[in-house]
Amino acid sequence: MFCPNCGKEYQEKINFCSQCGTAMFSPARRVKKLTLSEKNKKIGGVCGGFAEYLDLDPTLVRVAWVMGALVGG
Repeated sequence: MFCPNCGKEYQEKINFCSQCGTAMFSPARRVKKLTLSEKNKKIGGVCGGFAEYLDLDPTLVRVAWVMGALVGG
C-alpha cells in the first residue's frame, strides 16, 4: 500500500500516513433508506420521503403523483 500524497510504502492496512498525515481511506458512504419524511409531511410523508430519497423538491413529487393519478385513473 502506498500513500497517495508522499508515496511512502506500508506493509499493513493503516488509516493515516505517518509521514504526511494523509487519510489512506475515504469514509464509507451512508446508504439512503426509503422512509416516510419527518419534515415534509403533508398527508403522511410518502411524497416527501420519495423526494428526500431522490434529492428532489417535495412539491414536484406531489405534482407528479397527482398528474399520474389523473392520467392513469
